[in-house]
Amino acid sequence: EADFIIVMEDDVVLQPSFWNTTYDFLMACPHFDYVTMDSWKESSQQMDAVDICHASLFRPAKMRPVSGYWGSQVQVVRITFLNTLIQR
Repeated sequence: EADFIIVMEDDVVLQPSFWNTTYDFLMACPHFDYVTMDSWKESSQQMDAVDICHASLFRPAKMRPVSGYWGSQVQVVRITFLNTLIQR
């Protein structure tokens, strides 16, 4: 039984360290249900920076769910959150 599903765009290019880096992230940051990897933003991400999990992470403002972010090359979804995500 898997703890997560990983969804990738059809044209994603994985670096050799992708799986090890992803595993390390999942082990170091267990308190999330959904995360996109390698999203980008036209304007500064600095205002969305959060200091958790010993990584460079950004959380879009809750009042603006999209917040100008683009791309979802890789999405990681906790299996227990999947039904909630589908319902939304």
